[in-house]
Amino acid sequence: MINKKYPINLYEFFLLSFVVISVVGMILLSVRQYSPGTTLLISLCIIFVLILTKVKISPLKIKVDFILVSILILATGFRLSPSLYLEGGQDQGVYVSMSKQYEVNKSLYIKDSLLDKLNSNQKELYKRNDLNKVTALKSSDNSEFDYQFSFYPLHPLWMSLTGFLAGDGNRAQYLTLVSILSILNIYLLARGVTKSRVVGNLSALLLAINPAHIFFSNFPVTEILMLFLTSGGFYYLYKATVVRPNRVSLSLLISVLLFGLSFFTRITSVIMMPVFAFMYLSLMQNRDINRVAFQKFFLGLSALWITSLLFYLTNIPTLLTSFFMSTSILNLVLIICFGFVILGIYLGERTLRGNPKYISIIKSLFIRQDLFTVFILTCLVIYSMILVYLFGFTNVFSGSIYDTFWKIVESGFSAIKDLSLFSLVLYVSPLGVIGYLYFILNKGYLGKPFLVYINVLFLVFLSHSIIILKFIPHHYYFVRYQVSELIPYGIILASFGISQMISSFGLRRILGYLVIALWVVYSLIFSFPQIGKTYGADDTSFKTISNIIDSKTVVFYLQDPSWPNSFLLTPLKYFYNGQIVVIENLRDIEEFGKISSIDKYYLLTSYKVASSSNRISYVYTIKYRTHFMSTQRSIPNFSVKYSYDYRSIPLCPVGLLGNYCEGIIPLQYVKGEKLLFLYRVSDFN
Repeated sequence: MINKKYPINLYEFFLLSFVVISVVGMILLSVRQYSPGTTLLISLCIIFVLILTKVKISPLKIKVDFILVSILILATGFRLSPSLYLEGGQDQGVYVSMSKQYEVNKSLYIKDSLLDKLNSNQKELYKRNDLNKVTALKSSDNSEFDYQFSFYPLHPLWMSLTGFLAGDGNRAQYLTLVSILSILNIYLLARGVTKSRVVGNLSALLLAINPAHIFFSNFPVTEILMLFLTSGGFYYLYKATVVRPNRVSLSLLISVLLFGLSFFTRITSVIMMPVFAFMYLSLMQNRDINRVAFQKFFLGLSALWITSLLFYLTNIPTLLTSFFMSTSILNLVLIICFGFVILGIYLGERTLRGNPKYISIIKSLFIRQDLFTVFILTCLVIYSMILVYLFGFTNVFSGSIYDTFWKIVESGFSAIKDLSLFSLVLYVSPLGVIGYLYFILNKGYLGKPFLVYINVLFLVFLSHSIIILKFIPHHYYFVRYQVSELIPYGIILASFGISQMISSFGLRRILGYLVIALWVVYSLIFSFPQIGKTYGADDTSFKTISNIIDSKTVVFYLQDPSWPNSFLLTPLKYFYNGQIVVIENLRDIEEFGKISSIDKYYLLTSYKVASSSNRISYVYTIKYRTHFMSTQRSIPNFSVKYSYDYRSIPLCPVGLLGNYCEGIIPLQYVKGEKLLFLYRVSDFN
């Protein structure tokens, strides 16, 4: 019997290859045999076998959309140089160092090369007060290893692979590719579900120049990868409902695999699963689709979700316990419960299928989406106003982080600017709100069930952002919780509403074009200042120190209480693999004494050390430089000298508005500099 080959286009082949490489890499990490070269070699072999036996690559059979090509070129111009963010203390620096540790330790775990060289007294000093621990680093339960980063594996895995192919300093570069492809996926999804090229191009354009999407395309966290995976997953899920029967299985396979990878990227899967359940319960009422194929899709999706939870339970247990239960046993029980819930939904749907009352409820959710949406939005706006009152005008949350760090408590009406709802309005733009409301009130969703699914997804994440997160107190950093779902899918819905306006006549048509023009100008005001900017500390700051780092050298770092240890320790220990010991005072050097197998000792400090001691001699001064985008809000009180590339938001510094513009979309580019002093410590007797 001749094996049948399935025709796939070049983009589908790329997506399947991306999945294969990702899965191979994560398997090798879990069995502690990872290396970038081995991952790529095994993946290429698998892909080659698939080409020989299962798939036949055919060219894309679509006309070139020159508008789309122009949009993607424009988008690329904003996203050419993702930052190698080495500075520790926050997620982005941790992910970069994780990617390097995957190569060093060949696994998800970390072996501290220095610990084995210390005697018992030195180990006690080394672990004292966790001075040598950095952000997100957890003690390992594995007897062979010492530590583990409690973060998601897929993003650092791809940085590791990119670093192998393009060099250490370019490991974040893969973000440029997935960022552009996320815009392409949004175009395909928007055009497909609305049957309108105008909506597709408008959605792609508005996402391409969206300041938040641009920022995180150059900032090495997980949100852009997540958007690439989920937007592709939703597009191929939609495609399975409209393609020829012989293409349904392939589209569903690509969709489930992309969603499966998203479960290894961010915790968002927990919020998405109820949306998938709603999609399943409603799609199964459609007689025009292959129900058996879609049943397999949703069961496969559920199985991959459960598999991801089991992966975390066995490989990164601290990650799971930080979100669910406090122990592995309780987490296992919870995962089993999830399995029974999924089984209950599956069996319940089979029981209810064809029931007139059940069908009537499903239909009403689609027909009366306007009432449903208006009700949810009204509740969320009221809840947001209650938050403004509680935080802005009472001391109920006095002493919380919102008070001590973010200064929101008893701040009056200025608390509005920190609301999650207000943040979304800023980044989708007030013009986008007009388009979204027009889409809902004009019932643009009728006859377009996938627009309803996108709207339900949007409302679920909006509810989570407003009720659970409550505030977006620092931009751009915390806006990332809106970048992978709320902003892009909100843009699709708003774009369709605007397309309805410009397809009308008279004043509404003029208003539609005016909304587009103002939205584009609004976005570019905040996007152009980002061109050519880098974020985090200059890698030259670390390279200067890394030049002395080797297996026979220890660097004592005298901690600066006004500056988190993680900023320096994370890159020096986990990217450059230095043996660093944090000390509280210079006497600790004497307490440590000579360390086994160590020939050279250095002292790194932000303080000048008196040269009265012959043991310590000055080597050179290092200029530690860091950069970030900022609002007009005051800079953290670190021992760093800052300078500002100041741009004011139009109209904001004037009169009353000046009080409410602090803390919104950044226009300032801040440069910080701190002097570090390196000393040689003479050998111990």
